[in-house]
Amino acid sequence: MITIRLTQSIFDIQKSINAAIAKELNRIIRRRKHVILGKLKKATYGWIASTDEIASLTSPRARELKTYFGLTNSGASVEAIIESIVESITVNVQPFDKNLKGSVTFNFQPENNQNLLSLSEGHQVTEKGTDLHWLDWLLTRGDAVIITGYRYSTEKRGRAGVGIMEAGGTFRVDPRYSGLIGDNFVSRAFLDKNEQIVKIIEEAL
Repeated sequence: MITIRLTQSIFDIQKSINAAIAKELNRIIRRRKHVILGKLKKATYGWIASTDEIASLTSPRARELKTYFGLTNSGASVEAIIESIVESITVNVQPFDKNLKGSVTFNFQPENNQNLLSLSEGHQVTEKGTDLHWLDWLLTRGDAVIITGYRYSTEKRGRAGVGIMEAGGTFRVDPRYSGLIGDNFVSRAFLDKNEQIVKIIEEAL
């Protein structure tokens, strides 16, 4: 017969076990935090780059966002938008204590989109010399009329190579691309990505 005599209470033993677990958790999270962040950024780049809106912003065809807005440097604008979204990702760690209370929080694109709305690449100067904040429309203005007194025509070539604004009527871009705060191409890009995010974190840990 083997007899074991405990010199600590069950409560103290549990505290010691929890402390050891917390120490290991904190060690792993500190070591892998940047790996997780890098993988999330890479995945986010792909999710945003594959949206219909990004494709339309770089398409040379008529009745696409590039030609609607008359963008003269859409490639640089798209790259700035994607990079801003990617760089907005943060990982906040609240270290786990001996009671295993702690957290790891992953924050993606700010809901108010201020990082995007402040980009100079989100503006286009029109032929009349006025500032068209097209990215604001794409993210927050929904189906609102953008320009009154003009309409989009594909009969002539404009600055973007296809289509031009002509006098008469009103101008609003295809509603399938329109967005509002909390419901735009950026927020929609993250829909149904929970499982992929969890998988990225699990593999990194």
